[in-house]
Amino acid sequence: MRRMVALAAGAFLASPALAEMPERIIGNWCMGDSGEVMRVDAYGIGFNENFVCQISNFANSETGFEVDLSCANTFVYEGEIVRMDQKDTRLEVDYINPSEMLGRMTDLAQGAPVETVEFKRCE
Repeated sequence: MRRMVALAAGAFLASPALAEMPERIIGNWCMGDSGEVMRVDAYGIGFNENFVCQISNFANSETGFEVDLSCANTFVYEGEIVRMDQKDTRLEVDYINPSEMLGRMTDLAQGAPVETVEFKRCE
């Protein structure tokens, strides 16, 4: 299953912005006590097993980063990549230390903040 998601992610996430992805955010980040995981790798950003995001407007600084995410449940069906339940979100993250970040997510369709999330590095 992970290979399918990686293939889907690679197909959707090839972007110049990925070259700017800071090494300090590569890895798995547990989102508070929700059980959700944000995964950041060479392909980009995703959540849990198959919620894959296209990224745009990525900006990194000494104190954090900002990025627009267009995420959807992504899977391979009969040889085709299928995206369902798309959500467009703005993610603004402040670095706290190498194993913690504080993020604010805004639903771009509604223009309203959705939630503030504490990210902790996890496996």
